[in-house]
Amino acid sequence: MRGVSTDWIAGFEPLVALVGAGPGDPGLITVRGAELLARADLVLYDRLVAAELLQLAPPGAERLCVDQLPGCQPDRIGAIALSMGVAASQGRRVVRLKGGDPILFGRCLEELEPLIARGIHYEIVPGVTAALGAAACAGIPLTDRRLASAVALVTGHENPTKSEGMLDWEALARFPGTLVFYMAVTRMDNVVARLLAGGKLAATPAAVVSRATLHSQKVVQTTLGEMVDHCRQANLQPPAICLIGQVVDCRATLSWFDRRPLFGRRVLCCRPAGQELPLLRWVQQAGGWFCNIPTLEIQPVGPGQPLPGFPAIGALPAWDWVVFSSVPGVRFFFDHLAALGLDVRALGGVRVAAVGRETAQSLAHRGIVPDCVPESFQAEALAAALLPKIKGLRVLLPRADRGRDVLSRALGEVACVTEWIAYRQVDRSGLDESERAWLAEGQVDAVLLTSGNIVRALAKLAPDYLREDLRSGRTAIFSLSPVTTAVIVELGWKVAGEADEATSVGLMKALQVWGKRLAD
Repeated sequence: MRGVSTDWIAGFEPLVALVGAGPGDPGLITVRGAELLARADLVLYDRLVAAELLQLAPPGAERLCVDQLPGCQPDRIGAIALSMGVAASQGRRVVRLKGGDPILFGRCLEELEPLIARGIHYEIVPGVTAALGAAACAGIPLTDRRLASAVALVTGHENPTKSEGMLDWEALARFPGTLVFYMAVTRMDNVVARLLAGGKLAATPAAVVSRATLHSQKVVQTTLGEMVDHCRQANLQPPAICLIGQVVDCRATLSWFDRRPLFGRRVLCCRPAGQELPLLRWVQQAGGWFCNIPTLEIQPVGPGQPLPGFPAIGALPAWDWVVFSSVPGVRFFFDHLAALGLDVRALGGVRVAAVGRETAQSLAHRGIVPDCVPESFQAEALAAALLPKIKGLRVLLPRADRGRDVLSRALGEVACVTEWIAYRQVDRSGLDESERAWLAEGQVDAVLLTSGNIVRALAKLAPDYLREDLRSGRTAIFSLSPVTTAVIVELGWKVAGEADEATSVGLMKALQVWGKRLAD
């Protein structure tokens, strides 16, 4: 509204936000929490917060783990409050990213009291607490009107400076509902002993959920009397939630999370950065632990590679067909047009072909419906489909700097073909620290390979133990196409499955068939 000042808004905008990160899965953060992270200047996060959430902050934002703050030991709360206060006094927007929910066993008041004393504006954003995340993903309803009409959320780790505990164990033993214990794994002996002494039946159903909501979630379903022994046998580690009550038996009906076809499987993808996203979503939805480690990088060509047919802005196209054999080829072609001040209208009168569905979809996003897409998504099939259409015509073929020349050779027999190097494929020279750590953390169950160049680059980049697992078949290899399979076999590696069509969907289908077979 004209003439109305909005300066007052700045005075009410909080400089500090305590944001609940949820129980583990980064997808469970609230919309409000993600919004605040997206404009944070400083993120102070708990050690167990998902790394993906830190990526929501702007590239220039400072990210600090609270366990590494100066003075954090022994005064953790004081160090956190000091860091928040100093940053806020400098006008920086601070997000204190806390596991679970900030106001449930999160020491929220202790962290905020020094800020309140200084008059610093703050906001508290709730998060999905571990009890809800663990119960939902273990298939255990916290309440059921036939079994439990109340829930008690209890800490297994009371303030050690108190002279005596605040928990009434006899009342908890008699509690007519579901008991949920936080931070109790290392004190499970005491929790069980106190409940049994208070009269809780040893046969009461119980479950302990470790790393709730994550691909590595582990559930031990037991009874109160046997809970300690069973958790030791399973080597259950914190963080974990203990659920005690009749509702635990509902897991036999409601369990879903760990029944997904790829649950707990570690799946490696080696596509160039950004191209892995469809596979990432599908693997995660199927319960797998996905990691993309690009073995090569896609780079645009330099300014010394002019686009044939457009010697100057406004010039008419010099070809009758443009044939796209990859998604990156589409992207860099149109990036080049944009750099020349041109857009899709420059292709008026030019016919367009795409090697497969995903390349066609990339064109469709730019408003172009290809005139030719083969039924089989391979270069040979595209060449066969085009040959009757291009005799004596001019064809532009945007492509990578290396790869098979099937299209150019086949089309060149009947047409005037101009190859344009749209992008380069550059092999990476080594792995970064996080990639090495992921590979070393455990057995890689499956690897997804989508081109011969990616396969050859992986052969040079992979650690010795991974190459041996690929050779022996301990790591199952899934190939996008027969061409990729041929390169894999050439290296002496075993192929566990091949996509029925050369698309991400086809590759995922092959992976899920394998996962279901192992689960049966």
